[in-house]
Amino acid sequence: MVEAMRDLPMLRTLVRFFLGLCLGVGAAADVADGDYGGPGLGGVYTKNSAGKETGPEVAQLRVFNGTPYSVFEDGSLGFPIGSSLGEVISLTEADYPLFLLGPALAGVAPNGHLMATNVDGGFTYRLDLIPPATMPQVTVPPTDVTPELNGPVSLFINSAGGAPLRYQWMLNNQPLAGETRYRLDIAHIQPSQLGSYVCVISNPQGSVTSSVARVKLNVPAPVVTLPATFPLTPGANTSFGTTVTGGQPPFTYQWYKNGELLPGKTEFSIGFFPAAFTDAGTYYVVVNDGFGNSVPSNPCQVTVPLPDAPLVFASPQSATVEAGATVTFRARFYSQPPNVLPTVQWRRNGVPIAGGTVLSDQGQFAAVFTLESIKLADAGSYDCVASNAGGTSLPTQAAVLVVKGSDSPDRVDLSFNAGGAFEQAFNNPTSQGSIEGLAVQPDNKIIVVGSFQKWNGQARTNIVRLNEDGSIDPTFAAHHFTTTANGEISVPGVAVAPDGKIYVTGNWGTLDGGNTTPLVRLNSNGTLDTTFQPGAVAPGSLLLVKSDGTLLNNGVSLVNNAIRYLLQYPAGGAFNANFGAGFTASRFSGSGASGWFVNPDGTIVLGGGFGAVDAAGFAQFNLTKLNADGSLAPSFHSFLESGDLVNHLARLSDGRFMATGDFQSAPKNVRRFLASGAVDTAFNCPVDGAAFAPVLVDLDTVYVPANTGNNLARLRTDGAVDDSFFVKANDDIKFTAVDSRGRLIIAGRFTEVTGSLDDPAHTVARKGIARLNGRSTTTPPVTEVTLGNLNVTPGGGLGFSVATQVGVTYVLETKTSLTDPNWTVSQTIVGDGTTRSLEAALAGLKGFFRVRTQ
Repeated sequence: MVEAMRDLPMLRTLVRFFLGLCLGVGAAADVADGDYGGPGLGGVYTKNSAGKETGPEVAQLRVFNGTPYSVFEDGSLGFPIGSSLGEVISLTEADYPLFLLGPALAGVAPNGHLMATNVDGGFTYRLDLIPPATMPQVTVPPTDVTPELNGPVSLFINSAGGAPLRYQWMLNNQPLAGETRYRLDIAHIQPSQLGSYVCVISNPQGSVTSSVARVKLNVPAPVVTLPATFPLTPGANTSFGTTVTGGQPPFTYQWYKNGELLPGKTEFSIGFFPAAFTDAGTYYVVVNDGFGNSVPSNPCQVTVPLPDAPLVFASPQSATVEAGATVTFRARFYSQPPNVLPTVQWRRNGVPIAGGTVLSDQGQFAAVFTLESIKLADAGSYDCVASNAGGTSLPTQAAVLVVKGSDSPDRVDLSFNAGGAFEQAFNNPTSQGSIEGLAVQPDNKIIVVGSFQKWNGQARTNIVRLNEDGSIDPTFAAHHFTTTANGEISVPGVAVAPDGKIYVTGNWGTLDGGNTTPLVRLNSNGTLDTTFQPGAVAPGSLLLVKSDGTLLNNGVSLVNNAIRYLLQYPAGGAFNANFGAGFTASRFSGSGASGWFVNPDGTIVLGGGFGAVDAAGFAQFNLTKLNADGSLAPSFHSFLESGDLVNHLARLSDGRFMATGDFQSAPKNVRRFLASGAVDTAFNCPVDGAAFAPVLVDLDTVYVPANTGNNLARLRTDGAVDDSFFVKANDDIKFTAVDSRGRLIIAGRFTEVTGSLDDPAHTVARKGIARLNGRSTTTPPVTEVTLGNLNVTPGGGLGFSVATQVGVTYVLETKTSLTDPNWTVSQTIVGDGTTRSLEAALAGLKGFFRVRTQ
């Protein structure tokens, strides 16, 4: 051992020679021979030959020939536990190879160490065992320091774990360059060096972060004060701020109310613009200064004096009105402060009802409640009460509403008024023009087409869209049609597709100065859809859009030198050249198709003035049935005569259908047919004058113009006229429709309409178009919505199959969050007793959907 110690200088020289192979971490990598590497570098605790406990005082940590070992202060060597017995370890490439002696067991060695001798047997060395490497540990964390400005600061950390250990000090989560020792020294602390310090210790086994040591100056913290109380005036704009004494700028602020942080309130003052009763509470502010001090203020009690309860100033007035009219009730209240509106609750017969607005007027408040399309059921007494934070007023005196007449289906709906309606025909400036067709959208807006240049005094050429109240819809684009070379113009066909787009057909010269095609598609806002290219087609007058968006048109086109009298355009807009190929020039003649409807299975029942022969050779005159591809359906036989003329068709829920026309035998003008095409002999209608009039079916109730077309008759199931329904116009009723609320729409050449058998004096001026109450108050209740197939296209849409009831409106609504109280309407349809499709776009990765009825 003495000999070995004599060679210690030479051994240290060899250690320095192999300095490039160092595995040291942090300060240990930089210690000079004879220096201590710092706490925690070795982890080997044993006695040297002099009886001194070397502890962690490791002078060097080296690797020779791939084997790590430690050189301790006393010159002894340390090798890893588990070194092989008899392993030869060379400290240099040529000199002093060592041979391990004794047992080399993991963690166990006689007297805590191994002995080794050089291969030549000249010297013996003591070899201490090094424990296995472990994760770093913080044994003594750094502590908070409160220095004077420009004074010294030292932070220490003690650690344990497998070597090599590395250190990195950080300030406010940012690493400090060069601070990689177990000790951090700052000679003269500056404000920029204040904050939270941590030390990250790492070795090959992982890393650990010490607890936070805060360094802040030993200076007086600021004193932050607020007023003890602060009263607010409701409705007024006001603010108050904090007073800061002492401390070091810059200052930052954060306000709190009732212990909750107020987002965005980070100024020295807090404002109320305007003040409200809900602003009352306990406020305080936390101020941070440039020395790292964080000081809360004293609490400030913000008060808002409650007003007195509102006082009734004027009560609503009683009214007597016609059914279908509009009435507005007004009450006035006095309430302070004058710029804070109270809430108002209107009541009918003492029961709260929804609706109403509140308007301010110099300290008085007008409570307004409007009833539209009044019905008999609206009659009663109306009053209201007003409430504010101070309480609720006494009720106003009740206003009595008396409703004259009735809300029966045949009464004119006074809430719908199109004003002067159509004016000035295109080819005759002295004429009043005419209506040639109409279509009702799911939102109850009405598209009217015809021969006119103005509508209710405004320039609208041949097409106009009306709001639900009959006024012109200004969001619908106006168009300019010109006459043909022969001075003719007609726009008789209009239909609304499920996607909201609108098809228009007719005979005109140009549309908007360029388009000459007699079949166009408009976008939902009325602008021209230039993507629709129908090809060469002669003018038609009849349009039908199926539930899948397929368009049918009774125009004429030449396809492969063959005439097509029925044209089909799938939803995409491309012409289907194969549809209707069974009709040839020899099989289709006369006036063509003038009425049709689509069955739930996709088959089409078609009426008009034509002759057709099916595949079995059976003649079909003026009434036939087509398969979905346009071919004749052989199972349908109408047995009409060649002289019979069919004008309009409408389907009943059980598959039977109604027809108006000019028939050779009785019934002469209105017939009901079985689904097979045979005449329904259980139906016998005596109505005259309806040969060219439309037939309307609403919830299997049939309406037809009668008595030369001036009256609208409602038929019983056996065909007899229902005498309890009375509508009379002073000129022809040429078009009928029904909206989603079951209200009947009539159009024609009339200027006034008389409705309601119980009030024959109820005559209303209506030029060309009017709306009747219809069944708007008697829609049967719907207890459930039955959904069928559900189809989802990622990033595209979602579709439902809905089993519908006849005449019931179904609305598909969507939203993106269950907590959102608002639903967005995606699609609206009117049930026809079949299974219909409802579809909505899928915005994002999730959505919520519902179907409701109205």
